[in-house]
Amino acid sequence: SEKLKLQDALLKIPCRLSISVDMWRSNTQMDFLCLTCHYIDHANDEWKVRKKILNFVHVEAPFTDDQIASLILEKLREWGIDRKLAAIVLDNCASGEIVARELLVVLQPRRLLLLNGNLFQVRSCAHILNLTVQESLEQTSDIITRVREMIQNVKFSQERFEKFQDTAKLLQMDQKLLVLDSPNNWPSTYLMFDSACYYHDVLMRLAEQEAHYGAFLTAKEWADVKALTEILDALYHKMEKFPVENPTANLYFNDMCEVHVLLNTWRNSPSPVVAQVADRMLTKFEGYWDLTRPVMAFASILDPRYKMKSVEYFCRLIYAADQFRAKTTIDDIRQSFTNLCSEYEQSGNSFKNPSALFYSATSNSCMSSVYSNGDDFKTFSRITLSDARRGLDQYIQETSSGQSFKSDLDMYLEEPVYRQKEGHLDNFDILGWWKSFAAKYPVLSQMARDILAVPVSIIPLDSDARTLNEYLSTMDPSTVQGLVCAQDWLREDTEVASSDGHADDKAARGDELIVLPK
Repeated sequence: SEKLKLQDALLKIPCRLSISVDMWRSNTQMDFLCLTCHYIDHANDEWKVRKKILNFVHVEAPFTDDQIASLILEKLREWGIDRKLAAIVLDNCASGEIVARELLVVLQPRRLLLLNGNLFQVRSCAHILNLTVQESLEQTSDIITRVREMIQNVKFSQERFEKFQDTAKLLQMDQKLLVLDSPNNWPSTYLMFDSACYYHDVLMRLAEQEAHYGAFLTAKEWADVKALTEILDALYHKMEKFPVENPTANLYFNDMCEVHVLLNTWRNSPSPVVAQVADRMLTKFEGYWDLTRPVMAFASILDPRYKMKSVEYFCRLIYAADQFRAKTTIDDIRQSFTNLCSEYEQSGNSFKNPSALFYSATSNSCMSSVYSNGDDFKTFSRITLSDARRGLDQYIQETSSGQSFKSDLDMYLEEPVYRQKEGHLDNFDILGWWKSFAAKYPVLSQMARDILAVPVSIIPLDSDARTLNEYLSTMDPSTVQGLVCAQDWLREDTEVASSDGHADDKAARGDELIVLPK
């Protein structure tokens, strides 16, 4: 079956898998858990980012966070991949923090996770920005309400809206949509502010003509709206960059650090409203960013165009007023990356032939290592000439004067960064680079396959977007799972390259199912 083929493929892939968890709901209020794995495939000698839906399973309501964590573990074990996890993204899952902690309680004691689980839970860039901005705008709810009421007043009747349009024509303004936002959706609030600022002269003219309505903004309120619009404009356009065609994790560290720098700058703005909002945003951002920064920093280090350079540059820029903190942060990231590299080196050594002959520094004798496996003749007879030669090679390497062993990491960081030609900076194929240099950096290339596949580019969806269509909502839950998963499995190993980042969301809703009525 297709499930067995996928399971066999996932078990054979020589890399870790990352998981994303989404909660969906039918229009009959039935809840579903969607489990998706993300990895870098090496089929046909090509490194490509892939993702596959593993389960789309019905969850009986009411359910607890413990039950969700148990269900995730159960499904991972069914697939046999609970021992090869890299990271998990729970952005589209309520109480993701609690679910992650419950998973760690089970997985940490088994020592199956990278850096003892310190890299396990990751938030996507878009989720970090969404939480940062939405929660920070709560303190500006008064001005948001005022702008919303002003636009509602303009759109209150056809007569008023026509008067607005006539005034815009009189002022020779190009037509642009006058946006009314959706509460608790900051991108729509930005678009509302932006359209209000665009029509500032029109709205001021109407305010003069209809002063008795009292729905229009004062001069101070307009100044605050324009200042906030500048902040939201920068963050909105940063958010637009996240759904890209090759969503490897290395693309996002610089972007998020740039946001950090902007928030630092805005916090010192002469505009009180900007300074207050930016200060709140910075506090929120740093709290959310701390969880994900290690993974993104590691991905940046694994980008041969940057190595440690981005980490060093942005830490010194972000903490310009506290260079001790900058140095400490850089050193911590470097040490954690070195520790991770050591973990990979040790896990690689564990696959060597345990009966191989090696030089023992503690006994100063190669033969002592032979007898350490048992001193009976049968055990000794299994030692081959090639084993002895390997022991000699290792002895020469370890005892030759002036000869020092350099690890993957030492060589990689000592060599110059990879320089691209002008005009090709956005076309760098990092997976192709690591595929080409896998033989030179065997340990780091394995790390690259695991870290670069962490799905930090996922776009969090609101509850409406995570609702099954009417057709699927009428089906039995097991049938829904069969249809959603089967369609995903039967695709031709589609590379993760959706221009809007939501191709699989359409599949989960059922919008692309062949069985849908025309």
